[in-house]
Order: sequence, then C-alpha cells, then structure tokens
Amino acid sequence: AGIVIIMQAALRGSFRPGVWTQRGPQHQIAHPCSAVNAPSTSGCCIGLVIKPYSMCKTGKRAPTVFSSSSSGSSTDVESFMLPPITSDNQLQQDKNWLAVQVTTWLNEEWTPLDIHAQVGEAAGEAYVAARRAGEDEVGGVLLAVGSQLLVFDFHDTFVNGFEVANKVSELLMLRAGCDVCCTSVDDRERVLRVDDALAGLVAGGAAPGSGSSSGSSSS
Repeated sequence: AGIVIIMQAALRGSFRPGVWTQRGPQHQIAHPCSAVNAPSTSGCCIGLVIKPYSMCKTGKRAPTVFSSSSSGSSTDVESFMLPPITSDNQLQQDKNWLAVQVTTWLNEEWTPLDIHAQVGEAAGEAYVAARRAGEDEVGGVLLAVGSQLLVFDFHDTFVNGFEVANKVSELLMLRAGCDVCCTSVDDRERVLRVDDALAGLVAGGAAPGSGSSSGSSSS
C-alpha cells in the first residue's frame, strides 16, 4: 500500500524521489541526495524507488531537485540522462534487452516461471512507451514504467510493478557504466552474462529473447 501511495503522489507531482521511507528508518536518506555528499568518484546521484540512491560514474547529466529528509529544503543535484534514441531499431533492441534481463533476474532471484517472460516483455514495452513519450532521465523512466505496470497482474509472481520498474532503472544505469548502490556482484555479473548470451544469439542469427538467455531454465 505504501508503494501505491508513493506512486500516486509521484503522478500528481507532489513526490520527489530523494527520500524513500517505505522500508523503515534504515532506508531513509539523512541528507539531500547530492553530488557533494557522494564519494569523489561519483558523477551524479539519484534517488530510486526501493533503493535509497545510486551513484553514477559516467554519462550525461541534467540538473534536478531532490528534497532533504530533515529540513525539507531542496538541493540542486545532477540526475542521470539516458543516451538519446536514434532509431526505432535501437528502441526495439533496448526493449528486447530489458525483456531478457528482467526475465533472467526474476528466474534466478526466485524460481523459473512462465509468467516471468510476460513480466519482462511488459517491462520492455513500458520502457519503449516512456522513451517515445520523451522521457530521457532515469527517474522519469522509472516513474513512467511503474505507472504503466499498474495494469499488469503480478498475483502469480514474487514482485510488484514498482520493484520491476526499479530493476529497469538499475539495469539501464549498470549498462551505462554507473556504480549503482545496493547492487551485488551477482547483479552485475548477471547483466554481463546475459549480454554475452544475447551477443551469441545475434551472432548465430537467433532472435533476442529466445533460447537459454531468457533464464527460463537453470543448469
């Protein structure tokens, strides 16, 4: 219920993702999420749903405003901008990449289920819709994907739409070379492993999203 309330507030424009308290005090940000408070290797910082914040080493940045959890004041920080979409073919490739990555994450994090491929496909389609609507900042994409996934029936899964939307934003940032906080070695290794599997499928003439790269079977 807390996630739905946060999402509704975001859609009304009254929520700014610099402070996240759904999982209790241990996940609250005690200071504005700003570049000056991040390690020196960090180029930008963005508050993400579920994850407190992420630090990007690379990529284009655009100014945004995040709210302080203590004083309620605002601080200008830099948020991560996704690379521009140059063609419909690129957008389709991104959709397929996300679909396979999300499906593999769900299968390996929990257990292989047929519905996980449907979740991955829905996540990819939501991303495409967000980019076509002009969203190019990762926080905006996160909120757009989360809102589109509200109509998906997650009853037979172990996740909800906002967790999937957060994973989409995490995957996009990892692919761009960001140092995303709260990710594990397994998370990063999985992205690279799926990338290699997809590259092998393309080289072999298979369509991305088919075969073992979807994570539908475990070894």
